[in-house]
Amino acid sequence: ALIETIACARPIGRAGELRWSPRTGEVAGLEIARDRAPFADLRATSEIGRFDTLHSTALGKAMLSRMPEADRQSMLADARLVAFTEHTVTDRGELARRIERAASVGYAIDDQENEMGMRCVAAPIVNADGRPVAALSISAPASRMTDAAISRIGAELVVTTARIAAQ
Repeated sequence: ALIETIACARPIGRAGELRWSPRTGEVAGLEIARDRAPFADLRATSEIGRFDTLHSTALGKAMLSRMPEADRQSMLADARLVAFTEHTVTDRGELARRIERAASVGYAIDDQENEMGMRCVAAPIVNADGRPVAALSISAPASRMTDAAISRIGAELVVTTARIAAQ
C-alpha cells in the first residue's frame, strides 16, 4: 500500500523545479496507489518516482477514503503508523475518523503531518467501479494554506477529480 508520485507540475526546460498550480498558486501533485507492500518506513518529498506513507499524507488518506472498508482495514491492519512530525496521526481511531471525514467531504487534509510547516489537501481519482486509483493534491506552506484555503481548494479538487474520473 504505497503511493508513488508520478507527476509534479514542472516548468518546461527547468528539470527539478516544481511549478505552481495556476489556479491556486501552490504545488500540484498526482500520486497513484501501488501494490500492497509494507509502507511503514517509506516516505518522500515531491519527487517523481518516490514513495510515501498513506497515513501521513492527504493523498494517502484521500485514496483510503474511497476504498471498500474491508480493503482499507486489511491494508492498515499491520501498518506501523510512524510519526514524521509532532502532528502525524499515529492513533488508529483518530486515523479512522480523519478518513471518514475525507469520505464525507470528498477530500483529505495533511496538516503538517508529513512535513512541518506544510499543509496539503487531496481528492481521490476513482475508476469506473468507484475504487481509488490515484489522488490529486495541492500543497502549500501552512501560513498560506489556511482553513478557508483548504475548503476552497478541496472543493475545486473534488470537481476536478470527478471530471478526470469521468473521462
